[in-house]
Amino acid sequence: MYLSVATTVSPDYRTNPIRAVQNAAARLVTGIRQCEHIMPVLRQLHWLPVRQHIEFKMAVLVYKLLNVLSPQYLTDNANSSQPLADDDFDRPKLLQVMFLEPA
Repeated sequence: MYLSVATTVSPDYRTNPIRAVQNAAARLVTGIRQCEHIMPVLRQLHWLPVRQHIEFKMAVLVYKLLNVLSPQYLTDNANSSQPLADDDFDRPKLLQVMFLEPA
């Protein structure tokens, strides 16, 4: 199945505060010091880095929209080149979702 989705990843200045909170939470949970590397700890906890977490959440959202598993308010804002409930997996499913930019 072919899927074409245009996504924009948040710039670093927006994800840096979230990453700092995630790193602090990982340090609190594991008890490591500030001077130790955080990536091995994130892997040990099975936590995705912030950017990959955003991409994962977007992929799950698109999957749910294509398979009619999402809430109605999201389905109402999605435009598909074919019905979302179509079970024909031979043709590509193109999806366009309108998101409002936060103020």
